[in-house]
Amino acid sequence: LLLNKYSSLVRSSVLVSDADIQREFSTRNDKASIEYVKIPLARLESSADPTDAELKGYYGKHKDRYRSPEQRKIKYLLVQRAKVRNRINVPEAELRAEYESRKATFAIPEQVVAAHILFKVDATKGPAADEEAKAKAEKIAERARKGEDFAKLANENTEDPSGKGSGGQLQPFSKGQMVPEFEQAAFAMAQGEIRGPIKTQFGYHVIKLISKTAPRTKTFEEVRAQLASELGDKRAESEMERRSQALAEKIRGLSNTSDDELRKLQDDAVSYETSEWISKGEPITGLGANPTASAQAWSLKVGQLSKEPVATPRGPAFVKPAEERPAGTQPFE
Repeated sequence: LLLNKYSSLVRSSVLVSDADIQREFSTRNDKASIEYVKIPLARLESSADPTDAELKGYYGKHKDRYRSPEQRKIKYLLVQRAKVRNRINVPEAELRAEYESRKATFAIPEQVVAAHILFKVDATKGPAADEEAKAKAEKIAERARKGEDFAKLANENTEDPSGKGSGGQLQPFSKGQMVPEFEQAAFAMAQGEIRGPIKTQFGYHVIKLISKTAPRTKTFEEVRAQLASELGDKRAESEMERRSQALAEKIRGLSNTSDDELRKLQDDAVSYETSEWISKGEPITGLGANPTASAQAWSLKVGQLSKEPVATPRGPAFVKPAEERPAGTQPFE
């Protein structure tokens, strides 16, 4: 209901000009007769690949197409989040202890599943509109109580857009999630019962209770996977922090940051990787869009390695600009 209210608010604030309407009308209705020549694909394909000489000739004539700004190739030491996480296993005893400590948070309150048929009231038309909507709701409620299919009645009559096509059925809800009048009626009903009209700020409702679920607490088995994921992620974050700080200590102890020295720091979760050529502002290949990593890639001197790790989606990374080429035409190779 809140979503529908917000959608109506947004729609009411949109202005459509006559020019917009004319363009839309033309898009939908203007037609043209087009003549065309069809060339079979086989006529365009060639079995012969271009030779190096032909490629170089083309490159020579169209060099301007292959210009690029200043670029750098970036290398980085990466503590891989996925590999660290895969090595984390939380003992069963810890999972059960976590469940007991958080048991209250796994309580599920009483819930109901209901369907409704809504008749809105146009407040601008005064009391007559209220009576009209109420009368419609009473008539539909009577038909439903006499045995007509409630879902069919909802699809054909409800003025709640989300209810058309779904038989008026709502998602399961607990107390406090619906407007008071609707909630009080729904939780007081028995399964299969039909009530209405019920008046709320949205109009008149005819309600059918489909099911009711008593309050309960989720069992350990129901939340085991959730707990394992949460505790595993938490441990993985701690382990990545430990590994990245240990790696930072080793880096500070290096006499040089050559590729050979940095490759020696690789292990079961640490890798040494190289990006493609990138321009300023472009994501570093393998690390994704990361403003801090990109800033370091261009603020550090070529060959200089960052001393502290940068947080990236793949894990903490130490960035090193490895090569640089000025703006200009890219080489043929």
